[in-house]
Amino acid sequence: MTTNYDRFLDAPTSSLSGTSGKEVNSIVQSRSELICRPDQFKPSVLQEPNAVVHLHGSIEDPKTMIVSTSDYLRHYDHKQVITFLEDLFRTRTVLFIGYGLEETEILEHILRKGMSKGNAVKQRFMLYGFYSHQEKTFAHLYEYYKKSFGVYLCPFFMDLMDHKQLESILDDWSKLKVGTPLLAEDLKAITEAADE
Repeated sequence: MTTNYDRFLDAPTSSLSGTSGKEVNSIVQSRSELICRPDQFKPSVLQEPNAVVHLHGSIEDPKTMIVSTSDYLRHYDHKQVITFLEDLFRTRTVLFIGYGLEETEILEHILRKGMSKGNAVKQRFMLYGFYSHQEKTFAHLYEYYKKSFGVYLCPFFMDLMDHKQLESILDDWSKLKVGTPLLAEDLKAITEAADE
């Protein structure tokens, strides 16, 4: 899931190196359905291999783009968006990547709308870069996100590589081997899809 308007996440990672934005668009148009409208936000989408949900719309369908404050308020009051986020946070472990201090309002709004009352939630994490002189600010933010939203900040220092440190971390993580889902999770997903 992404809040970005572009389709770079829709392209297979092996096809991205050395390609222009136009080339990426032609790759993804032939590869996957564009999922950017609230009526498409269904729990079954989370089961589709390589599906990318554009929560705030897409540049390819400008009418779906969430840009203004009124757009955000209307979007996050849409029943399908709320239900989708509740299901996401209830059934998945979520890692937020690329959010900085300037975007906390957006992240907090997503979390508030996606938190359902009385349901157990999977864990939520946010990969969060900061400079060593910001340690006190980070400590405050860590406690705030943990207490308010159940989000655990995963810190990394940006002192030496700035934002390139995030690229290095993601490159290292991309080499990790992930096992297959548990049979119980597959059964639950099949049951939920049948109920739709």
